[in-house]
Amino acid sequence: LDAANELLKQANIKKLAACELLAYNNRMEFKLLKSSFMGMLGNYDQNDSTVIRAKSMLLSAVRSYRFAVELREEAYAQRSIASILANLHNAEERESMAIINIVQAMNMVDKVAPQVVAVR
Repeated sequence: LDAANELLKQANIKKLAACELLAYNNRMEFKLLKSSFMGMLGNYDQNDSTVIRAKSMLLSAVRSYRFAVELREEAYAQRSIASILANLHNAEERESMAIINIVQAMNMVDKVAPQVVAVR
């Protein structure tokens, strides 16, 4: 029984470590996608309805990601490992939704013709 408890403790430590690695990966991916999207927007007519909808999706993604960050903070305030892992899983889902929203917004903007500006 002691060996099983020790294995369970080690498994939970590995799960927490995996959650942290995934959080880092999601944070970096979100930052890169957001930065790329923001840079990309400068090439498009800001009054185009598709661009406006894409910006709205970006704001939704940012809100979703912020909520995920709050969920992570709340997770570590929990007392049991099971509760921490459950809240971290919820945060991971929110982060994934945020990343998906940015990708969809980028795909939406790709369908709009870029604004061409003559340069001397």
